[in-house]
Order: sequence, then C-alpha cells, then structure tokens
Amino acid sequence: MILNFTDMLYALSYALDAVESEFNGIMEGHGKRVAWISACMGRTAGMSRRELIDLTGLAILHDNAVVEFAYHDPAESAPDRKKYVMFEDWDSFRGHCIRGEKRVRLMPFITNPENVILYHHENADGSGPFGKTAENIPPAAQIIHLADTVDVYLHFGRISEKDREQVERFVLGNRGIMFSPRIVDLFMETFDTAMVKSVEEMGVTRSLRSVVPEGVKDFSPKEIQGITDFFAGIVDDKSSFTRDHSVGVARKAEEMARFYGWSEEKAERFRFAGAFHDIGKLVVNNDILEKPGRLTGDEFLEMQNHASQTYKVLSGIRGCEDITEWAANHHEKLDGNGYPRGLTEQQLSFEDRLMACIDVYQALREKRPYKDGLTHSRTIAVMRDMAARRKLDGGIIRDMDRVFGTQTGREVS
Repeated sequence: MILNFTDMLYALSYALDAVESEFNGIMEGHGKRVAWISACMGRTAGMSRRELIDLTGLAILHDNAVVEFAYHDPAESAPDRKKYVMFEDWDSFRGHCIRGEKRVRLMPFITNPENVILYHHENADGSGPFGKTAENIPPAAQIIHLADTVDVYLHFGRISEKDREQVERFVLGNRGIMFSPRIVDLFMETFDTAMVKSVEEMGVTRSLRSVVPEGVKDFSPKEIQGITDFFAGIVDDKSSFTRDHSVGVARKAEEMARFYGWSEEKAERFRFAGAFHDIGKLVVNNDILEKPGRLTGDEFLEMQNHASQTYKVLSGIRGCEDITEWAANHHEKLDGNGYPRGLTEQQLSFEDRLMACIDVYQALREKRPYKDGLTHSRTIAVMRDMAARRKLDGGIIRDMDRVFGTQTGREVS
C-alpha cells in the first residue's frame, strides 16, 4: 500500500495533541513543534534524508503512550493525574516511556531506531527516570528531550524574537545537567532568527515540510498492519469502555474484504480505515466518553463530533481520500438520520455501509463496564431489526452472519 508516511504523521499529530491538551494543558501543535525543533537540529547535524524522516516521526510520537498513561493511572481525579505529568514522578514517567517504546516499534521506521522513546526524558547528568547519562542516551532521544522541554516549559508556540534570550539562557543554564554539551551546542547553532521567523510566518506544518523530505513509500502488508495496530491501540486506550474496539473493527474489516474477494491493496486500505475509524475520539473529552449515565443533548453532540474529527484528521493524508470516507461515514444510516453528514442510502457506498455494519457488530459483541457482550446470534438479530428500520444494509448483515457465525458449533467473537 502506497502511503505518505510524513503526511500521516502530521495529520495524526493533531489528534494526539488533543489528548495532551486535555490532560495537561499543553498548547495545540505540541507534537509538530517538537518535531520541527528536532528536525532543524537534525538538519544542522547533517542527518541523512532517512534519519530526518525517522527523527521527525519519533518526535511527533514521543508521547504516544500518554493516552494510556493519562487515563489508566491509579490517581482518581483529573487534577491528581495532571500532577504526575507536571512534576517529576519517575515511576509514572518510566511506565510512559517503556510503553511508548514498546508501541513505537510497531511503526516501520527506516533506520530501525532503538530506545529513542524509552530515554526521551533522560537528563545528561543521570538524574532522569532511568539514571542514564549522556553517553548512554541515543542522540535522537537527546534532541527530542531538549525540543520537548523547550516547547513545554517555554511555550515555543508563542515565541518571538524577543523571547530568544530567555530560551538561550534556559538551555545554556542546563548545559551538562539536562542536556549534554554536544546537544546544547547543536541547538545554539540551529536556534537563530531565521528559525524563529520561519515558524512565525509559515506556521509549524509548512515549516516542517520545508525541512523534512516527504516519506512516500509502498509499505508491505506487515508494515501496514504495524501502523494500523499502533494507532488503533492508541485510540482504544483513550477509554476503558472501548478497549480493543478499533483493533477488532480493523481485523473484521480485513476479513470481510477478503470474503468479498477484494484485491490485496483494497483489503489493506479497508483495514486501515477500520483501525482509524474512531481516531476522532482522541479529540472528545474523556468525561463524555466514559460517562456512566445518559448523555445530555450537548454531550451527545460532542460525542457525535468524533466522526467529523475523524474526517478532519484523515483528510490531511494525501492519497487516502477513499479511506477517509470509509472511516468517517461509519455512523451514517441508510435512512439519512445518521451523522455527521446525514448521508442517505443513495449517497453511501458499499464500503461505507460495510464499515457501519462492522462497527455495530463489534460494539454489540464487546463486553463493556456497563454491559455484557452479546452472542453472535443475538447480535445478528439486533442488526436485522436495524436493517428492517433502514438503518443498516440487510444484505451485508447476511454475509457477516456467514463469515462470523457459528463454526463447528462454537460462537465466534
């Protein structure tokens, strides 16, 4: 499957940043700013095209485990959870780094980087969460650590020329403490008036594109599966109510694609859409996602907004227009009463209808804190009733019954 890897990272950083903003108040665009600072430093250091693409991707994904860290921390309240991020609780940081490193290895980076995410909070003097000193920390991790720190604590998103002195004073003051002399020198060589004006005038995305080469590649099925599992896992970690939902939708999407005899390329793209269909939920407040009672009218509207946000995120990936439609239309109904666009039977493609059916099937089969999962036969009965009311496609439901139905007398999940 041909995919613009950098496009995908830039687009999805918006959703990841929404989680960090909800959790600890970091300004929107944090991931891209960390990537931009890192990429500028990497270019100054003479990194190759391949190394720059990987550094940029790792910088955007440096906090890929923040979703699980934020929403499955033992702390009971949002203020307490926030405290773990804002202050140096090394047990919390270690868990976040270990999980992030394990997950990021699913991604098909070109240079096979190791321990960059694991050690991206390490200080040069060994005072970080793992006690590693500069000589034992990968250079890419050191670059990302400096970029992340500068953006979080010095609000690099609002920086102007007059703020340069404060940034320089902070970085130089931490020479040999937080940052190694080598990394400080690299930053000071990079951080000039042109760099500041670039992001002020062009914005961070255009500035990134001016520094980092495009990463268009024909990815293997195994690599695509790694990408889909990576992001589906992040989405599913957002809420304990829907753990494994996106992974399940992706797998069933691929199985149905093969049942219909679609090409390998189309099957991969449909799986991709299944994995990303709920990416917009990263933008929805978790208090709404996990509310135990009935949602208010305003809350339900915000919940519905996740489908529009899925469209917004995926539409930023050039060449994925079909995937965007299949993913974002999973709550549309044949009678035109679905959301977000109220599309009708005539406006919904077969793939749109299939994704909607798979999403409903997966949701009904899942056990959640507030309900038990239904058996296959009961799930199909519920869906047939929805088809009778012109919500779902009855023909697709018959096919799903064949594919996911009882085999050798056993219910298949």
